[in-house]
This record gives sequence, C-alpha cells and structure tokens, in this order.
Amino acid sequence: MSYFKYFKNDIIKKSINEKWKGNGTLENPFLIASPHSFSQQSIIKDTSLHIILKNCSFKYLTLNRCKNIKFEHCTFEVLYLLKCSDIIIKDCPFSLKLDLTKSHHTQVFGSSIPFLEFFRCYDSHFQVCTINKIHNYFSRGNLFEHITHLY
Repeated sequence: MSYFKYFKNDIIKKSINEKWKGNGTLENPFLIASPHSFSQQSIIKDTSLHIILKNCSFKYLTLNRCKNIKFEHCTFEVLYLLKCSDIIIKDCPFSLKLDLTKSHHTQVFGSSIPFLEFFRCYDSHFQVCTINKIHNYFSRGNLFEHITHLY
C-alpha cells in the first residue's frame, strides 16, 4: 500500500497550485473543498496550519503531529490521529475505524464510527455520535455525550 506524504511546505505549495481559499492562519484557514486535493491514501505530517476540509473522501488518512485541522462532511474508511491536538471532526461517516494515539483535544460531532480505538488520549469530546465498538487503552478525561449504539 502506497501513501503520499504531505508536510507543511507541501501543503503550502498545494494551496498555491490548487488556488485554495485562505492562507492557513486562524483568522483565514485554508479551505479545501475538492475531493481530489489529497490522495485517497495520505499522511499529513508536522503541521499547525489551520485547515478546513469539506466534502472530501479518504480511504486511509493519517495525521501525524498535526493540529488545527477540521473535517466537515468528509468520509473515511480509516482516520489515524497520531500525536495530534485540536482536531475537529464534524458530520463525518467512517466505514471502518477512527484511531487516536497520544492525541488530545479532539472533538467529534455527529459522526458514525463503527470502531473507535484510542491509546493514551485525553480531553477528547464525542457528541451526538454513533459508536459501535470502543477499545480504550490508558486514555482519560474523555467526554461522551448523546452517544447511540455504544457497545
């Protein structure tokens, strides 16, 4: 399985080439609304750029040491968050798994997650989600509100 890796400078170059709205700041985040901006199997690594992804679809996406990324109405087979913070996932269906490892301050709203696995995560918030199965390894301080089908 081949993955495409994107670092901060790669993302800035893509923003110019693909004419994304915004500049990656808190006040003016990059807005990515094209389902083809990133490969179906991607790794985004080491960035604190403010990014909003809307209506994108991923087979496998890994965020490694990232922060300030928001997903809206995106679809995932698998999303891995490794050492991430301040990630927001809103109204995103997953077909397989959401995996959080050593991540914190993740917010997940209105999403359907067949399998949630998290390891050493804290202060994450799951609200109005459907979660079928959870594996929790040494995580603490996470909040689950209005969760359905929790087994």
